[in-house]
Amino acid sequence: MAARAGINRQRGGTKQEDSLKSRYGSWVIPSSVTSPASQPPAGPGRRLVFISHANPEENDFVKWLGVQLASAGYEVWSDVTKLIGGELFWDDIEDAIRHHTAKFILVVSAAALNKEGVKDEIHLAVTVERGDKIANFLLPVRVDDVPFSDFKANIARKNVIDFKTGWAPALARVFQVLERDGVPKGSVAPADVAAWCLRQSDADQMPRIEPEQLYSNWLPIVSLPPEVSLFSLGVAETAVPSVMAGTRLPWFKYFRLVGTFGTEVDLKLALPEQVIERRYTLPLEDLLAGMPAAMPGVKRADARRMVVNLLRQSWNNAMAAKGLSAFEMADNSVAWFFTKDLIEKDTAYFVDHTGKRRRKAMVGRSEKRGVYWHLGFIAKPVMTGTPHFVMKAAIIFSHDGKTPLDSVEKMHKLRRGFCRNWWNGQWRDLMLAYVAWIGDEDGRLKLPMGDFAEVVVDARPVMFESPVSCADPAVKSRAVVLDDEDETPPEAPVEPDEALEIADLAEPADD
Repeated sequence: MAARAGINRQRGGTKQEDSLKSRYGSWVIPSSVTSPASQPPAGPGRRLVFISHANPEENDFVKWLGVQLASAGYEVWSDVTKLIGGELFWDDIEDAIRHHTAKFILVVSAAALNKEGVKDEIHLAVTVERGDKIANFLLPVRVDDVPFSDFKANIARKNVIDFKTGWAPALARVFQVLERDGVPKGSVAPADVAAWCLRQSDADQMPRIEPEQLYSNWLPIVSLPPEVSLFSLGVAETAVPSVMAGTRLPWFKYFRLVGTFGTEVDLKLALPEQVIERRYTLPLEDLLAGMPAAMPGVKRADARRMVVNLLRQSWNNAMAAKGLSAFEMADNSVAWFFTKDLIEKDTAYFVDHTGKRRRKAMVGRSEKRGVYWHLGFIAKPVMTGTPHFVMKAAIIFSHDGKTPLDSVEKMHKLRRGFCRNWWNGQWRDLMLAYVAWIGDEDGRLKLPMGDFAEVVVDARPVMFESPVSCADPAVKSRAVVLDDEDETPPEAPVEPDEALEIADLAEPADD
């Protein structure tokens, strides 16, 4: 993830969105997405994807969906996009649905179910589906919290695609349905979509050929121990996990041997009653290359997982040593968060994108919801390419300022509502404050691998430079709703003489 050094209008993505975006490179899912066996097309002359929705409530979503479908080559029509890349070829909306539509996408929301125009279009689509015997002609997609029990009978029995669980995976499902049902692609070209987007854009929002600094959520690993050692503990293979459970030394199991960056002294200090014997010493470079001489069955991917395991353990140990608390997420990853009063005034200082020293609250109180919120981060080690940790924010809630709520459902609901207006600029600054606190005065984080080995991480995120830039438009989405209390983590500039130059943040890590 890269966030602009200035404020960015995009929200932080969910895990599924970040995964699909990194895989495909954009929100447009290519037409090669695997899908079930194709069905016969809707019929000759039917090539239109018609989007019905509540206007103006769902306009932003429909514009986004229309562009994604048109970018993949489908001929798309909605009342806010019209026909992207073409001219109208029907007499009226009824003619378009009756004779030219191959797939009728209904954007279901609380507003849509109460719009007379949408109701009329639903009735017509159901009539066409039944009268012309077009299977799965109507495709409902849900975009808000409208209960499924509120769906009318003529759409309730359909397989609804739920965009509330994530736009990217839901879009992938839409593409699967279109391919499965044989919806033809038209003559829409990327240039047609680009031209439409340009017409919709304000002149002052056009990209400029000017460089722009971007923050990533990567913390580069500056140095790693040069060797991995394999030790025998003098116990049976099945006993290794229970013996090592009593240590805080990062390790992995290789049959009855223990692999670690630590030394024989580290193990003897942790396990004084065991007979410790070093069996092999492997250069880290050889291990990561795969099939090292001492571990002939270990492939490169397996070796990287072993090293990632060591890094994850060392990160967890370091965060615990700093007094942060652990919260296990639904995917079993661990978020390390601030508890109330762990640091003075629950506030951490950082240097922002302008070079000014500022502060951010790491813990706060929502009187409206009767909970404390706590900033946490998950750190995912990555050993492909340039080794680094990927930082992902997690907001934890408690009643007492320390103990996370025990209800996963309540935590999820609070997180969605409480953070709904936190855009990338907010998440960026929270990350900068968090990593500044966990790092030392030199901006480094040292992860012990024993008494004589450590991993060094640069606690300043990697920065990139984009050759183009654009101004941020005013946020118009109805998703931004002003609350009756300010629940945004407070921020404030400190004295100007404490400012640091932005160049200090952009220095490359040592190799």
